[in-house]
Amino acid sequence: MRVRTIAASTLALLFAITPIGAQADTPPAGEITCVGDTASVNFKPGVGILQTKQALSGKADSTKCLPENPEVTFDRASVTVNGSADAKCLLLLGSIKASNEKLSGSVTWYATDGSTATSSFTASTVDITDKGMVVQGQITGGYQTGMKLDYSTVWNQPFFLDAVLRCATFKITTLKGDLTTLHVFP
Repeated sequence: MRVRTIAASTLALLFAITPIGAQADTPPAGEITCVGDTASVNFKPGVGILQTKQALSGKADSTKCLPENPEVTFDRASVTVNGSADAKCLLLLGSIKASNEKLSGSVTWYATDGSTATSSFTASTVDITDKGMVVQGQITGGYQTGMKLDYSTVWNQPFFLDAVLRCATFKITTLKGDLTTLHVFP
């Protein structure tokens, strides 16, 4: 009986001393606004003139984050997304149109002291065009659970003439550009 008591006490002490991770120790940031760096979205098998189901993956990085709570030291973030959409080229307009988008992802927050925290989110609205991408959703797990999230990108490549040729051969597989904003709010 005494061995069990010592073992239980030791285990309780270990749990009290051992940190569970940065997320457990990080205070809520409140509203966070980040400005951008690079962004991309990938289409597989590739967008062409016929509407096809596309697997989507993407990444966006920020250069600076400003949390509302001054105790929070997250100064940058990285977003990854995965999902699917029906997409096609609109040749006369020289553009891409995606619909029926289903998207989820995660945000990794990086602090000045080297610690990180992760937020998982599900998108409720996604708009992908040849101009950029806008995603709105809610954080469903991890850091800042329950907060709303939106981010937007702008693509930095000319679309018209080159895209018409790529659309005809189902070769639009990647759009690259800049993250405009990442915003987390109540």
